[in-house]
Amino acid sequence: MHSASYRSADNQWMRWDRMEQVTLVVDDNGYADHKLAWIDDEGQIQTLKIPTVIGTDRLSSNSGETVDRYKANGVEYTCKTSVRSPINLRNANYPASVENRVLVTHALRKARLLNKPLYLGVTLSFRDYFSDQGTQIVENKQATIANFNGTGGTVEVLGSDDKANITQVECFSEALSAFFDFALDDQGEFTEAAKYTKGDVAIIDIGGSTTDVVNLIIDDTITINNNYSGASKVGVLDLKFALEKGIKQELINLGLIENSHEAEIPPTLVNEVLETGSTFFAGQMRNFEKLRSEVAGSVATKIINNVKSTLGSIGIYRAIIITGGGSVVFYEWLTEAFPNPVMLDEFSNARGALKFMRNVADGKIQAKTSKPVKKAAVD
Repeated sequence: MHSASYRSADNQWMRWDRMEQVTLVVDDNGYADHKLAWIDDEGQIQTLKIPTVIGTDRLSSNSGETVDRYKANGVEYTCKTSVRSPINLRNANYPASVENRVLVTHALRKARLLNKPLYLGVTLSFRDYFSDQGTQIVENKQATIANFNGTGGTVEVLGSDDKANITQVECFSEALSAFFDFALDDQGEFTEAAKYTKGDVAIIDIGGSTTDVVNLIIDDTITINNNYSGASKVGVLDLKFALEKGIKQELINLGLIENSHEAEIPPTLVNEVLETGSTFFAGQMRNFEKLRSEVAGSVATKIINNVKSTLGSIGIYRAIIITGGGSVVFYEWLTEAFPNPVMLDEFSNARGALKFMRNVADGKIQAKTSKPVKKAAVD
């Protein structure tokens, strides 16, 4: 981590120059949700998920206090699922955007990590981190790091003196980070599965906006075979958008909302249907399980076809590791399409990057563990 640092008895990190505790924390800044992982005062890994919803609605409590409001670069933002007109963040600049900086601050606030000195890890999708040739895209990493180290500005928590106290920032590749969640336990030791996993491994990371597919070759190093790695622009948000469209149409057919392109439904309704299959609307419970299954199956099929096209022969992989929010949403279809996959949860990128960051600080592994190369074929 720092050139002069050591680990204290309570598992926090301390800098020699200021003798202050530093908390390790990683934010996997997804398009659907921000997933946070950090090491608490007892040395345990904690996680938290915050919806990636931000807008400019001015919300306040019934006592007149501001609610989840922030100010950055002269603009006031609100981070809450009830925002009526959320900002569209599905663009290539999102990791280095002001909105992302505000959302990370919001997540840190919800985790009660503001004011504490933090060593922050942030993430980029696989193909935003590595080029098709396997080289790191340095400008993307630098822009993302600059968004949080104070270079691009800070975030004010309205109605509070709390602020993010970020002492250092590192940027990690998603999908690759998930492998470290698979390979390392919470104490930073190699898992039993990792000890026996050699050869080709597939990582399938189904996020909000993209699905990353990575072919790792595991021996005494970790190598990326870029011929069988890539990304496709499809993810959980595609399911949410299609589900929202279908719900609106059913409600229009029932005469419950106006038949208009501008017709709106409650912002949280789609998430409720996605999670439970039903929701309360217009005075009674409405069941959308059939619609949810049809839409999810359609998006899952598209994802699976893209993944298989990228990976080539599935039989060559010693392990197929599936992670991201889509690992939960599309579980039924993924477990049918791939033989005995290792199903990680949506926190695996944040947790894996955190484990890697801690082990680098501990000196257990070298900072440059991955070795991306362009390889014509699998030996």
